[in-house]
Amino acid sequence: MCNGGYFLEKNIILVPHTYRKSIHIELQDANLMLLFDGFKNKNNNEDPYIFMTKDEDNHYMIDTVIESETIIEWPLKGDRSKEQLKRFFAENLGDEIDIDDVIDHHLPGISEEKNDLTEHCNITLRTCIGNKEGSYLPLIKYGEKYKSFTFNKEYSQKIQNLFKTDKNAGNYVVKKSTPRICDDSNKMKDYDDVIQYIESEVLNNDNIYKVDATKIKGLYSELKSKRGKKGPIELKINKSLNEL
Repeated sequence: MCNGGYFLEKNIILVPHTYRKSIHIELQDANLMLLFDGFKNKNNNEDPYIFMTKDEDNHYMIDTVIESETIIEWPLKGDRSKEQLKRFFAENLGDEIDIDDVIDHHLPGISEEKNDLTEHCNITLRTCIGNKEGSYLPLIKYGEKYKSFTFNKEYSQKIQNLFKTDKNAGNYVVKKSTPRICDDSNKMKDYDDVIQYIESEVLNNDNIYKVDATKIKGLYSELKSKRGKKGPIELKINKSLNEL
């Protein structure tokens, strides 16, 4: 979790993201509050594939769980024109995605002069492709609404300590083999505590409502009609929670 979240394969990987705004989705029998980057123009990254973030009270929330199915490696730096990327995505993802929509709205701008992205243009880039059955938005009912799973203050502080490094103020991906984690006994203990908590309260919790990849795709089709709309995004869908 693919705006915290984590990839699942042999290890659980925590991925930080900046604060995201909520979308209110009203169903026949439930109200959902989903975290979303918002709609941007063709020169900015829209990024609907969501990870771990903090709310306004500095409590971390899990946006998305992504069970890794495969990891694909992009063309090398300087070989990423729009046409080259269209061929690359077509070869690797086929009809799973709307390729033009991804390039226009989900990637940073593309410099045709440099044949590369205008941001994140590392020499090598890789994309994790999630398993449809094992990737989802984990929601739990708080009052009358289903919201992203939110950590309490204690675990939010542990997560913050894991994301931080002594060298600068940025937040960095966390996995068990990360040197700053495995070489520090205190951070390693926090990592083990957080992972056990996630497994108990999210991955193996029957009370978590999982908005899976198929449902996300359907919701995103509805959301695209809101492009260009200013202010909070709200959807009203004439379906029940189980029909999504």
